[in-house]
Amino acid sequence: MKNNAGQGRKRKSSNQKLPPHVYKDRCRYYYRPYKGSLGGKPSYGKPIRLCALDASTSEVWKEYERIISGSEDTLKWLVTEYLESKKCKSLSSKTIDEYNNYSKIILSRKTTNNATFGDIRLNNISQRTIRRYLDAYSHPVAANRHVQFLKAVFSWAMQRFEVVSINPCLAVELNPETARDRYIEDWEYKIVYTVALSCRNPYFAAAMEIAYLSRARRGEVFSLTKAEVRKDGIYIERSKKSESETTLWSPRLRDAYKLAVSTSKDPAQAYLLFEDSTGQMYKKNALDSQWKRIIDKAKKKGAPLPEKLKQEALDIGGLPLESGNMTLGEHFTFHDIKAKGITDHDTNHSGHKSRKMRGVYVRKGVKVDATR
Repeated sequence: MKNNAGQGRKRKSSNQKLPPHVYKDRCRYYYRPYKGSLGGKPSYGKPIRLCALDASTSEVWKEYERIISGSEDTLKWLVTEYLESKKCKSLSSKTIDEYNNYSKIILSRKTTNNATFGDIRLNNISQRTIRRYLDAYSHPVAANRHVQFLKAVFSWAMQRFEVVSINPCLAVELNPETARDRYIEDWEYKIVYTVALSCRNPYFAAAMEIAYLSRARRGEVFSLTKAEVRKDGIYIERSKKSESETTLWSPRLRDAYKLAVSTSKDPAQAYLLFEDSTGQMYKKNALDSQWKRIIDKAKKKGAPLPEKLKQEALDIGGLPLESGNMTLGEHFTFHDIKAKGITDHDTNHSGHKSRKMRGVYVRKGVKVDATR
């Protein structure tokens, strides 16, 4: 006699009234998703806890149907609703990409009962749930970003759905974050720039220079359009509520611009200053991968340096190779280039409205004359 799902296995009499693939042990009911036949034998996924053993048969069926149908009271449903909302779609493309990435990580994260975070019912998510997520996630700063995203989701949902009555992220203390203080020395910058310039397509070398000279984020550089290249300089549309500005032309900035133009497949028709082989904006994953390759090469193979910078490298910790190249010791992020640009600027101009944010990017102590 075959069972309800037709997999050819007779169920115990105690399980006959239960949903397909739902069983009980000594303390709970659990569901084992059927994955099909593998090598002629039935294959099952990891068991998912449904209810305590004292639950009624109707309660077991209700919980089973909720999981099977993707009921409108789970975190997965709520996050999906937010990502499809007008509110989310009105955000910048960069923010939307970040939110999509956050949601995939959050919803797929395993819970203690072999379910996923996305399967948690909304009324079971509390401040303690969020605290446990922050404590358990291996990257504390990334966990903060995930919770900030969930906070925005719940805030939006409270105004629209009766099933959402609280925002469990409110008043939850985020993991401590230490502001980066990595300052890129001139010789370190030169090594990485030289490696980037030697690539088959040296677009990252041009991007480094524009980021440094304009004190810009990577996203601001790679979203530059030809229309933002003006007679008096390059207009930077700054993100994150910073003040936009035009960086006036200097010989070095003009050289960087010319190099950027030369990396386009069809410079005359290009809309963007930086575009990939299909004429589109570079994807985040592609930029991340290429930057990692450049940094890895700078650490392993290095690059030649002028004598002055070579001596500075030796004094601070650069490692010479038999080829005469100097290698990068400690890696740096592309975002650190903006901080170097601000630190090296005569007035430390950054475009930030607050003194606190300006302080984040100035990576060298201020030199002040003595009182007498």
